[in-house]
Amino acid sequence: HLESHDFLNLRLTSRHLKEQTEKAFGRRYFKTRKIMLSPYSINALLAMSKHAQLAQFIRHITIGLERLQYNYHDAFRPCQISALREWKEKYHEKYHFRLVEQELMERYNTDARILAQVFASLPNLESVGVCGGSLISPTKDLRRLEDEDSMQSWGAEHLIRELG
Repeated sequence: HLESHDFLNLRLTSRHLKEQTEKAFGRRYFKTRKIMLSPYSINALLAMSKHAQLAQFIRHITIGLERLQYNYHDAFRPCQISALREWKEKYHEKYHFRLVEQELMERYNTDARILAQVFASLPNLESVGVCGGSLISPTKDLRRLEDEDSMQSWGAEHLIRELG
């Protein structure tokens, strides 16, 4: 049994190896998907549900409770005020855009419509759950991809990278 990093690198070595490991890859990385309710994350899940090969592997979907908040100041405690000021200068506009995008998705029930479409199109879906979580800093440790309890929602790392 290869570590995640080694397994992913092996798949990159040749087209033949990629094809030969397709089922193992799908079972290992797509059996369970945990997403956050963000346009980016939900649309990624929609794309997976439309992908003929990947859709067959998804058995369980967990919806994380991570979300952007207006009260982002709490994320900077107990940091110095200068750290908040620096973040605001660099990322506030992007953050506000993503926050409004999230609110519009919720207001017009776009998330519910997309999820209904996703659930209907996954032939082997067995369960859907909801679990808590928070936006945490990403790590380079790929082992967490296999640990559902500590797995960060799909889309959370994207937001962390984009929003500092």
